[in-house]
Amino acid sequence: MKTVGIIGGSGWLGKALGEGVLEQGLVAPSDLIIANTSGANPFADRWPEVRVLTDNQRLVEAADCVVLSVRPEQLEALDIHCANKLVVSLIAGAPLPQLCDRLDTPRVIRAMPNAAMSLRRSYTPWFAAPGATECDRMFVQQMFETCGEAQALPSEDALTYLSGLSGTGPAYAALLVQALEAHACAAGLPPDIARRAAHSTVVDAGQMLAGDCADEIVGALRGYAGVTAAGLEAMVGAGFNEAVAAGLESARAKAIAMAEGR
Repeated sequence: MKTVGIIGGSGWLGKALGEGVLEQGLVAPSDLIIANTSGANPFADRWPEVRVLTDNQRLVEAADCVVLSVRPEQLEALDIHCANKLVVSLIAGAPLPQLCDRLDTPRVIRAMPNAAMSLRRSYTPWFAAPGATECDRMFVQQMFETCGEAQALPSEDALTYLSGLSGTGPAYAALLVQALEAHACAAGLPPDIARRAAHSTVVDAGQMLAGDCADEIVGALRGYAGVTAAGLEAMVGAGFNEAVAAGLESARAKAIAMAEGR
C-alpha cells in the first residue's frame, strides 16, 4: 500500500493516525493526503510534504487506502465513490454492509481506536468485510500498530461491543478519578491533595496492570484483609460490578441503535 488518504485528517483522531504512520515510516510524507475544508496542512511544521486537498473525491482517486475519520452524523453528507479501493472506517455506528454499499467497494475495514492514539497507546480492534484482501488486512494491522496495539476481531458484533469499552478511551478511568477525588474532598482533604492522590491511584499505580493480571492483583490485595481489602469489599458489595455492567450495556445499546439508524 503506497498512498494513504485521510478524510477528516485535521481532527484529533485522523491527525493522530497520520502522525503515527509518518513517525514509524509506514507512509512517506509525500504519500499521505489529507482532505479538509480549510486546505491547511495540520502537519506543516514537521512534514510540509503532506498533500492537502479540499475535495474528498479527489483524495479518493489519488489514494490507495482511504481512511474515513469523520463524525457519524457527517457520513450522510459524505459523497464519495471508492470503486473497489480499500476503505478504513473509524466511524462509530456505521456497519460494514451499509459502508460497502454506500462507498461502492467490498474492501472495507471498520476499526475503533481510542483517544490514547494521540499517545501511541491506543488499543484498536478491527473487523474486515469479506471482500477485503489478505494484503488489506495486513496493512491495516501495521497501520494501527503505529499508534499502539491492534487486533483483528472474530465478528462485527464484537466491534460494536468494544466501541463502548476500549473505544471510550479514558472516560471510565476519568469517572473513577472524579469519584475518588470527590470523596477525598468530602473527607476534608484539600482539593489539590485530593486531586493528586486520586490521579496517582488510577493513572500511576494503574501502570502495574501492564504486566500483571487484574484478577491476581485484586485477589492478592483482598487476601491481606487490610485497608485495601476493606475498600474493595465495600465497593463490590455496594454494586460496583453491577454499575460497570450497566454502563457497558447502555453503551452497547447505543452503538446498536446507531448502527440501526435509531
